[in-house]
Amino acid sequence: MDLNGDGNIDILSGSYSRMENDMAGLFQVLYGAKDGTFAKPTAVLGTDGEPLIIDTDGSEGDVDIGRICTRPTAVDIDGDGNLDIVTGNFGGTFAVFWGGAEGFDPLSSMLTNTKGKNLHVAHHSDPTFADWDGDGDLDLISGSDGGGVVMFPNVGSKTEPSFGKSVTLVKPAPEPNWGGPTQFGDDHIQGPGRSTRVSVADVNGDGKHDLLIGDAASINTPAEGLSIEECRKRMAEWEKEMQAIQKDMPRFESQEDWENMTDEETKAFEAAQEKMMKHYDKRATFINERSTGFVWLLIQE
Repeated sequence: MDLNGDGNIDILSGSYSRMENDMAGLFQVLYGAKDGTFAKPTAVLGTDGEPLIIDTDGSEGDVDIGRICTRPTAVDIDGDGNLDIVTGNFGGTFAVFWGGAEGFDPLSSMLTNTKGKNLHVAHHSDPTFADWDGDGDLDLISGSDGGGVVMFPNVGSKTEPSFGKSVTLVKPAPEPNWGGPTQFGDDHIQGPGRSTRVSVADVNGDGKHDLLIGDAASINTPAEGLSIEECRKRMAEWEKEMQAIQKDMPRFESQEDWENMTDEETKAFEAAQEKMMKHYDKRATFINERSTGFVWLLIQE
């Protein structure tokens, strides 16, 4: 995007933290030059000269999940000729900093539906915009931590956006089969998983919007020298030992019990945790777990 109107492509990024006591996400931009290089990142400021920070009105415990930026996008969603910044956050809602001739409003507001409720997806909202339904205005499209892709149609107009009920474009990924048999390799991965990030483009030039979706995945393989059968056997033994360790973990019935542990209880709990972590590390002796992700191209028919 061209954030400062000089004709060059700039890179806009959000972040999890300002490296201060709170987890207020900071927006930064790498301004592009004509030779294709980029300047060092600088904070995006509001018209008050201060860095843009998502404004939240939740309880003290909810402040961080509302401020942590997961993806910002610069787009003129109200058609006034000025770029606005729409950002996702950890909590799954969408905040907007309206842009004007003098710059960005320092106070964000939330994008809402026709009933005044905040637009919402599962954690880690991921806003991008396109005229998905072809009616001349911009619709909101988002991935999420839960996977899949949803579209909030703009039921207002190009200059007065208003968003309707979400429409599922890509179904969420199945819930992880916790406690089920471990799957090896990647043959079982047939589509986008969880933690989806989405871009919209007409990839094949047929005049229809297509989806590019990034995701997160975990791939398991037996440790070197082991067959899948041997790995499963080792894992069953490992899980049995883990269950025994968990059974012996100190139990606390309430938050007050946690906060008022005696020195003896604290030592016992820390010792049990250490034992559990050491046992978990033994998994690496028989199974390789690799976190990765894929990019999927979904062509609209």
